[in-house]
Amino acid sequence: MKVLLFTLAIGLACSLAAPAAGEDSLAWVVTTRYAPASRSVEIEPCAREAHASVTFVLAGNAGSPGIVPRREHGSFEPTREGWQASAWKAGECARFNVDLDSIAGDRRARGSGASGAAIADPRQWLWLPDSLGSASTIQFALPAGYGVSVPWRRLADADGQPRYALGSDPVDGPALTAFGEFEEIRMRKPGGVLRVAILAPRDSALARRLHAWIDGIATVALTANGRLPLRDAQVLVVPVAGSSSATPWGEVQRGGGSALHLYPGAMASAAALRADWTATHEIAHLFHPYLGTRGRWLGEGLASYYQNVLRARAGWLEVDDAVGRLRAGFERGRREATTAGMTPSAASAGMHRQRAYMRVYWSGAAYWLTVDARLRRDHGTSLDAVLARYSACCLRGGDVAAPERFIADLDRLSTTRVFSVEFVRASRTTAFPDARALDALLDEPALRTAIFAPRG
Repeated sequence: MKVLLFTLAIGLACSLAAPAAGEDSLAWVVTTRYAPASRSVEIEPCAREAHASVTFVLAGNAGSPGIVPRREHGSFEPTREGWQASAWKAGECARFNVDLDSIAGDRRARGSGASGAAIADPRQWLWLPDSLGSASTIQFALPAGYGVSVPWRRLADADGQPRYALGSDPVDGPALTAFGEFEEIRMRKPGGVLRVAILAPRDSALARRLHAWIDGIATVALTANGRLPLRDAQVLVVPVAGSSSATPWGEVQRGGGSALHLYPGAMASAAALRADWTATHEIAHLFHPYLGTRGRWLGEGLASYYQNVLRARAGWLEVDDAVGRLRAGFERGRREATTAGMTPSAASAGMHRQRAYMRVYWSGAAYWLTVDARLRRDHGTSLDAVLARYSACCLRGGDVAAPERFIADLDRLSTTRVFSVEFVRASRTTAFPDARALDALLDEPALRTAIFAPRG
């Protein structure tokens, strides 16, 4: 079974507003230098303004791992959180050196045979001031032929080196960064840019095959409403050396922005990659905010619904096949015994512990099919159209929303109560949705054509 992780603490707040007055005084410029020989980074945060006192902490607030920083004037004092310094001058910089291999854990092994890239969660290496403002930026000094993949929104380059917005989204959520001999390619599609990094030798057959696959997945996503859901997203593709399995694992993470991470087999054929559902499932997660553990059934349900609908629209599945896969998924959800007597929210909260994946994924998919059908039949609109409006108004990157807030926003944008009425019905029941009602929707000719028919 493919376990598709989708984790982030619901308490993370998402900053959507423009910088407030005086925010520039809290802005820092962080320069990160990568050294391939030692597989290490030097992080250099520099202040625009003077500070009476500043404390530097890891982005994950994990405390000091024994790294002693340097500064140009004065000294540091260790604290429980990190390192504190007084009388920080305008323009002064701190310097931290981090060995990436020492913190990478098992992430480093994935795909290392393809590119030798250094992969790590920025919460383990990125040292930042606690006074970081939303106008702060991070830029990378890289040797010739090396690239970087990060979750933050790309800005104009600084002296020919990549630069990103650092302070606009919370940085203390799960994320990945990668450094190595690869190229980040900006794949421009209607509605946004996917920053694709394939950790394989440049211009190799593997890199070309995986790039074509990601381009195809982006095109599949466009069949929802003609646009990508986000203006900017990281796509990190880590080939698993020696594996011919299409995509044994994928995930979406939201720390610092929205990111899609995929781990295809380095020996997987183009046909095997196209036949697999994982990448479509994961990119469909970009159409909604992170909904917390209680809302997993909504998020995983939307991805499970769209993994079949969008591939049918793109011609990657026959319509009958897509419908059959939904029926089979509903049946798996109905048969799962570990969640008997639980609501979808309760099953979601204990999903990994109880391995309740089928109930969570497919009760959610049943909800979205029901909503989509009601919108099309009774209100002259569709789930696709409403999610397009939500993307335009409300999605920025590392978005977090309570399930009830998300549903209320969709009601407002559709000028209906379809989402909330069906949400209340579905969220309060302890039984799986009725098979006959779902089959009737899938068997209705006009509805089947409207939802699944190939586009263009």
